[in-house]
Amino acid sequence: MTPNRCSDLSRFQARLLSAFLVIVAVQGAVLSWNKGNLPLRDGAPDTLTKSVPSEESIAPDLQLYRDVTAAVARGDNYYTAAKPQLIKHGFPVRSTFNWRLPTYAWLFSLLPGPWAIQGLLVLLAAAGLTLHFHADQTALDLTAAAVSSFLLIGVVKWSVDGLAFYTQELWAAMLILISSGALARKEPAWRCLAIGAGIAALLFRELALPYCLWAGLFAAYHRRWKEAAAWSGGIALFFVFLYWHSRQVAAQLTAEELSSAAGGIVNWLRFGGLDFVLLCTRLNAFFFAAPGPLLFLYLLFSLLGLACIRDERLLLQGFVAASYLAGFSFIGMSVNFYWGLLFAPLLPAGIVAAPAVLSTLWQRASGQAPSGSSPASFSISSSSTGSRK
Repeated sequence: MTPNRCSDLSRFQARLLSAFLVIVAVQGAVLSWNKGNLPLRDGAPDTLTKSVPSEESIAPDLQLYRDVTAAVARGDNYYTAAKPQLIKHGFPVRSTFNWRLPTYAWLFSLLPGPWAIQGLLVLLAAAGLTLHFHADQTALDLTAAAVSSFLLIGVVKWSVDGLAFYTQELWAAMLILISSGALARKEPAWRCLAIGAGIAALLFRELALPYCLWAGLFAAYHRRWKEAAAWSGGIALFFVFLYWHSRQVAAQLTAEELSSAAGGIVNWLRFGGLDFVLLCTRLNAFFFAAPGPLLFLYLLFSLLGLACIRDERLLLQGFVAASYLAGFSFIGMSVNFYWGLLFAPLLPAGIVAAPAVLSTLWQRASGQAPSGSSPASFSISSSSTGSRK
């Protein structure tokens, strides 16, 4: 059985945790009834994208990214091209965050066409799947790795769905997938890939910041000082880039637009709670139409698996996923549910690890010695990355 932290629990502690899980599972399932429903746009449920390539069927944000990319490819400056497109597609220009970082337009405009943009994203997704299969096989076992990789297909599926490849969250998600998978390797080259992919995700979408912060903190905790310094330097570079970006946006705004409150960051403070969290969880295609209680149980047992398996990478994914869930409980409008792409790749490994954790918990609660696990106590350690050093 996969070693996990439940083997360290006393009988009383195991029973207490078991009771807590039952209460949370039942109450959460009840409270999740009819929650997390897809928002309506033009009278119909919204989706990440539409497969039919007509102007009427393409979501406004995808039209925006496509049109801005086309303008930059023609030689226009990103910021002078973005403003009229934002207004055209109905987005307020006051908030810097509505402008999105120019990384996507700069990169996409260098490629020969939409087919190349989508092709590059598919290659990144394939690389991320490969790295995660190897990492999960090391931390769990072959069967768990196969199931986890299958569930991940529900996330990478969006890269071949309509025009979703224009979504920066999807690019950030695939880069996080690569980064997390590479962290399972000890060799310096893989560590460099993990850091590079993580910072690239951040430069695509500022919402990747929790992943980079936790990765840097984990490196510092394990006294991998060079790695921690590299994460810190990349995050610092991002904030310099973000400041420069904000100044470029401000230069495009009139005095009236600068004084307007419309589109300010406060508009995203919606305190959506469980409803918005469950909505974001739909960004795995296998759960896109799932009822609210199933989404809640998927979240609960995914986090349990990530928290309890003795593996640094999985624990990191648990911290990152929990941070997103906590943040999205009060930040985000219903139409922003595609933000769930950022934590969607982190959950499958946890749900496939949950049965082993629950089995050990049952054994400890019933007074049995857990099979195939060591009674030794572990801190935040990793079977795939070694001990603190």
